[in-house]
Amino acid sequence: MSSKNIYVSSIEEQNKNKEQREMTFNGMNANEWAKNSKSVWEDLPFPRSESKVIDQDIIQEEVYSKIVCMYSKEDDLVLDPFMGRGTSIISCIHNNRHGIGLEKDDIKFIAANDAIVNSLNLLVNCDYHIENCDLSLYKDRIKDNSIQLCMTSSIYSKEEESVTYEEYLENMNLMFKEVYPKVKQGGYVVLIVRDFRDIKNNRPYVECHNDIARLGVDNGFVYHDVIIYNHNGQRGLLLQGYPKTFYVNLNHSYVIVLRKV
Repeated sequence: MSSKNIYVSSIEEQNKNKEQREMTFNGMNANEWAKNSKSVWEDLPFPRSESKVIDQDIIQEEVYSKIVCMYSKEDDLVLDPFMGRGTSIISCIHNNRHGIGLEKDDIKFIAANDAIVNSLNLLVNCDYHIENCDLSLYKDRIKDNSIQLCMTSSIYSKEEESVTYEEYLENMNLMFKEVYPKVKQGGYVVLIVRDFRDIKNNRPYVECHNDIARLGVDNGFVYHDVIIYNHNGQRGLLLQGYPKTFYVNLNHSYVIVLRKV
């Protein structure tokens, strides 16, 4: 094959990719769409023990970037109502999305601001806004039908005695109620959640991901997808209940995908 033919083929491929990107809502071509359609994620990092702020797991940027690229396109508006350390907003900045991050905890907010500022450089879109408050106080500043993607990590910790699981679900229900009018028609809400065990209260398995999905549906969203975010390759195994009761290790999270249709 001549160098001329190779060049022509390359131009044709570029044009094909351009056409495909223009057709899709997220700007992906067909190959990228297929690559990102796996229902189990096994190649993404899981936060280590030193990557915590006030006992809260920090989901790393690669995870949020995958969600951002799958469910939005460049210049879309993305909201994280519980941004924690701000990693989700960093992923928005690095992928040319407009990010809004809310965090009511003062210490977490300071950590988020520092992390975001340290992540900036001249080559990325720095259009973001963060506030030290919760969604209830900020929601009136967000236009209705303006959010393409609302994403957050909302992992309940039974060790956090100040919040019961029932109160946690009430807070999530309020979030869905407040965010629904702000999400575009066809837009997404994507949450990283984790099931857990509450042996002391005779609840060997609490299906948190299903409870969260049900709340989203109750508030008008469609249960669109669920993805297993697997951590088995990166987390050690614990002897839970040994030697009297056998439990498997819950070394995975769920990525719950809801859509406004």
